[in-house]
Amino acid sequence: MLVIRAASKMLNPTLDDAEIERDLADDYAAARAEWFAEWRDDVAGWMPLEIIEAARDGGVTVRPPHLNSSKRIFYRSGCDPSGGQKDSFTCAIAHDEDGVSILDCVVEIKAPFDPSVATKQIAHVLKSYGLHSTTGDKYAA
Repeated sequence: MLVIRAASKMLNPTLDDAEIERDLADDYAAARAEWFAEWRDDVAGWMPLEIIEAARDGGVTVRPPHLNSSKRIFYRSGCDPSGGQKDSFTCAIAHDEDGVSILDCVVEIKAPFDPSVATKQIAHVLKSYGLHSTTGDKYAA
């Protein structure tokens, strides 16, 4: 196995310099990570681990939907689809409760997978929380 950590231009010299420069001007830290294989340290220490650990419920992997409770819960979701060859297809569902954001469910379908089947699986989970749409990135495949 050979692992190479190098700037994108080193591996693909045909990349557009102007696009790289635009990205650097727009978000320097993100562009350095994307184009120059540099680890991001600008987001690593945004919150101490102790606070994160105190905010999680140990042993809880999924909070089931509460669609018929007396208190109406408004769920929202976000998905990060994949073509099924290399990256996972992920989806998260959350809600607010008394000003606190609660993560209810995270679904990861690991590659390789059939994108049509994975989309149906994610849609089934979304529907179980009463959701008929989700938010995603600009993935085009």
